[in-house]
Amino acid sequence: MYWIVRAKWDGKYDQTDRFIKENIWQNEDDNKFIEEINSIKENDILLLANGSYVEYYAICATNNNDGKNILVESWIRFNEPIFIPAKGSYIKTISMLKNKMYIQRIEHIVETGELIKSFNINSLKTTNFMSLPNKKLIFSKGINIFIGENGSGKSQILKLLYSVLDTNNTVAIEKEETDYEKQRAFASSLTDIFKADKLGNLVNKSKKESSIDIELTAYDISFKFGTNAKKETGKGSIPLPKTFVEKKSVFIPVKEVLSFFEGFRIMYEKKYLNFDKCYYNLCKALEEPLSKQSNNNLNVIEKLEDILNGKIKIIDGKFYLTTNNNETFEISLVAEGLRKIGLLSYLLSNEALDNNSILFWDEPEANMNPKLIKDMVKFLVMLANHGMQIFISTHSPYIIETFNNHLKKNKIKNLNYDDKDIENIEPLNPKEISAYLLENNSYISILNKQLGLLDDKFLESFNNINTLYDKMRDIEWDNK
Repeated sequence: MYWIVRAKWDGKYDQTDRFIKENIWQNEDDNKFIEEINSIKENDILLLANGSYVEYYAICATNNNDGKNILVESWIRFNEPIFIPAKGSYIKTISMLKNKMYIQRIEHIVETGELIKSFNINSLKTTNFMSLPNKKLIFSKGINIFIGENGSGKSQILKLLYSVLDTNNTVAIEKEETDYEKQRAFASSLTDIFKADKLGNLVNKSKKESSIDIELTAYDISFKFGTNAKKETGKGSIPLPKTFVEKKSVFIPVKEVLSFFEGFRIMYEKKYLNFDKCYYNLCKALEEPLSKQSNNNLNVIEKLEDILNGKIKIIDGKFYLTTNNNETFEISLVAEGLRKIGLLSYLLSNEALDNNSILFWDEPEANMNPKLIKDMVKFLVMLANHGMQIFISTHSPYIIETFNNHLKKNKIKNLNYDDKDIENIEPLNPKEISAYLLENNSYISILNKQLGLLDDKFLESFNNINTLYDKMRDIEWDNK
């Protein structure tokens, strides 16, 4: 059975967030709709509506038969709200859905998995996890940047988020059924990606227990573990979802992989290599064949290949660059900065990355010329504008200043200008970016919402280089 339920109490107090957080639905009135609510059976589907639009669905796990409280497995958000006119019985606090047309549509969406294509990571809260602050981070659905000194935790954030998605996808594909299997899957991914001997080693050294809470568009994932944990996480404050939805994701580590791709996966599986799992997963993603269908990111791929002056190809398990002049070079003979551009191009070409993916990139500027950094940021903005969620860690002031150029372009996009360089800048809406400085065991947002730009105060250490130069120049001139 399908039931339309509502979350606004007294017509204005919206309980949606609480229902989703607590995996419940509750009746506002103690004296009405008792019979309908008690008729809900286990595995019936609840459709949470706001006005004439159904935004979430959930499977009934337990009915307390008190006419008030229903426990659900988890609330899952539809990619697009389903229109069901709020009139007649369908406007009540609860009503059985009887219209066959709407039922067939919902059944098709649920059964085929055509859900939450806009699946994003909304927030992260950690407690006593390695060196990360005990504070909640809110993310943009576009670009998310983390800056800070060495050891501040930038890479830890990226690896933690990627680890949870890696497990999410494993569970979604292999369909582990018990919480115990899911908890072991989370523990295995965390230890493999952080290259830890045991899970408990990821707890802050001065504490006894760590907890992770991640809010996704579809559902929340929460778990905890102590210093003695080895191969299994414990239950968090929120029950793990019973049904997981796969979300394509790629992690690009600091070291480029094209030059040592050949044979890497087999050597890793035989435990001959001491690399973390991010490298292994990336090599598996690179093994995917090139897409034969029309690629939505063809424009980005072509621009990347213009920089390479050619295409990246895999021949007999090894990568090569074939130039537009039909010259072929082993990838190890290509400059490392260009290899990174080539890596991004290939991942888009074989659709290991697409517009519904999440990309994690650890220090993309490493071994990259500032001119290439400018181009790389442009492509990231283009991908984010097409729907990709992106997380990067960086030390580079060039990256921050280049993102500011794209943010500034958003303000003048409707104005007249005659400058090819400005014309070629991709506009970036400040609502589509978040940026955090990790400093003094805290997260500090450097997005100035009023200006719509990234605050460059953190660049003081970089600017001090110029200050010292100016001081020495003044001394030199004073002595003349």
